Amino acid sequence: MLGYTACFLVIQYLLASGKLDFLSDTLSNMLAVISGSIISLADDGIVQRGTLLIHKGSFDAVTIDNSCNALELMLVFLAAMSIYPTTVKYKLKGLTLCSVVLQLANLLRIITLYYAVDLLPDYFD
Repeated sequence: MLGYTACFLVIQYLLASGKLDFLSDTLSNMLAVISGSIISLADDGIVQRGTLLIHKGSFDAVTIDNSCNALELMLVFLAAMSIYPTTVKYKLKGLTLCSVVLQLANLLRIITLYYAVDLLPDYFD
């Protein structure tokens, strides 16, 4: 348990100090590009600018903030996997699978929010 706590505290320090901002920014931009590409397959009314997804007709937008890219959750999972008693091979497989599943769920969340903001504007600021 001490190993997990130490790893978790190091990760929290790195996040709070901004030393992982480059990774977070890259992940947010990547999510915006992929989300925009997926939405554009069914809806030509999308404009993607950086981490902003804008609906052309209503100018409603969704921004993918650095706190919304699941990086922190992946790093917490990394801390947990680091102390799990198994081989490095299985740890890497688990981390890879978890990261992919988290990002797929995140893409679904972003796309759902994009349409929810446009279709249900009364529920958003």
